Amino acid sequence: MNNKDLEEMLLRAEKRSLVEWLVEYSKDNSDFEQLLRKKFAPQNVKVDSAKDYSMIIQAAFLNNPYNSHSRYGDWDEYGFDAESVRADLEKLLEEAEYFLKNNNTKVAVEICKNIIEIVPEEWEDQFDYEGDVQVMYDTAIDKLELMLKDALLSENEKSELFEWYKKESENTSKHKYVGLNTSFDVLQRYFLSSEEMIVQNLKSLDEKIKNVSDSYYKERYVIEKIEILEEVGRLYEMQQTIDEYLEFPGVRRIKLEALIQEKEYALAIELIQGGIAVAEINGHAGTVSDWKDELLRVVQYQNDKKEILRLAEDLLYNGRGNNNKKYYEILKAETPAENWDSTLTRVLSNIQSGDSLWGFNRFRAEVLVEHQKWDELFDQCKKGGIEYLDQYEKHLRPAFDQEIYEIYLKFIEHQATVTDQKAYENVAHFLKRLKTFSNGNKKVAELIAQYRVVYKRRKNMMKELDRV
Repeated sequence: MNNKDLEEMLLRAEKRSLVEWLVEYSKDNSDFEQLLRKKFAPQNVKVDSAKDYSMIIQAAFLNNPYNSHSRYGDWDEYGFDAESVRADLEKLLEEAEYFLKNNNTKVAVEICKNIIEIVPEEWEDQFDYEGDVQVMYDTAIDKLELMLKDALLSENEKSELFEWYKKESENTSKHKYVGLNTSFDVLQRYFLSSEEMIVQNLKSLDEKIKNVSDSYYKERYVIEKIEILEEVGRLYEMQQTIDEYLEFPGVRRIKLEALIQEKEYALAIELIQGGIAVAEINGHAGTVSDWKDELLRVVQYQNDKKEILRLAEDLLYNGRGNNNKKYYEILKAETPAENWDSTLTRVLSNIQSGDSLWGFNRFRAEVLVEHQKWDELFDQCKKGGIEYLDQYEKHLRPAFDQEIYEIYLKFIEHQATVTDQKAYENVAHFLKRLKTFSNGNKKVAELIAQYRVVYKRRKNMMKELDRV
């Protein structure tokens, strides 16, 4: 058999069988084993002789098309199947990890670089709605970051990676939306080990700040510049940059934290008030609330009781809803005991149920429970709907047992007339609730017997009644 025939035979051989034979043969042939190790040891693989990772990544998208059935009954192919692409890219990342464990950082870096370069060119969010491919992109960045963080790269490798990063990051729009849990820009912080790298990094950031139109990204680049200047000890330039871009909330907060740390509370308040003014001009109500929250924090440091009470109550009504309990607790703790009843009455009046985004103010209901204001809670639950009576029933039953019974009964009788699965489930659920009332079992048995006759054709309703 000539070499050409041998080559063809080996190329056509089943890979797993060939590998198993080579391993088995090498057990009894130490010289052959050493040749294999020398030839294929991962630490000896050179980048220029490694696989064509660029082609493999592109093939992952091309070979895993997304199929969609058209209105004419045929199948159209477009886009990519995200789960299948992820599976292919995972194999490459496992390969990168294999080379990394065997101290071949060059090939590991090459694999990650290719994924980071090519995925944004092939990726489209409409085909990756669960972020399968984005996770692979993030993982490649994470692996590079780990190598930089743990100083696994030689200075030469780090310099080469920096040159690649500098060029790749110039196209800000390319990597803009691809990262799911991380950003390509996180690598920038690790390239500060030489004056040349620092200068190039700052120059690159200045270009991004100058050219980007999106305020979110501009703010992010400014903050990155501030953090780098602080890290390399250029504190005067850092302060200049902060003062230049105070219109960005994130930048203003950096200065605020420094003032608070230095206990410069008067300057901190002045800075916050400036932030409120900017947010009001821009019509950003949420940011106004955030700055008022910061102002509350500062006046708490000052122990300014009057301002604490004013801001806590203002934020309770006008702040972000998820912080209601926080402001209520501050208000309760700081209000003199003799004034609490009148304050509570005012608070409950100003946060009437129905004012909240979801129509039922759960926070107000919990305050009513805390203070055992059952009449008001009953009124609020009746306005909110029967699901809220159901939710707060344990608190209301002692005072409104018969009223709740009548409401449940009326609701059951209405829902029984509706031909809908949800209505059947409602009937069954509230029949169970009715059983817990005095003489409820008798009424439930009567209703079930009635419904089994009147609605006997409703199979799904009968199944729900079986569960009562």
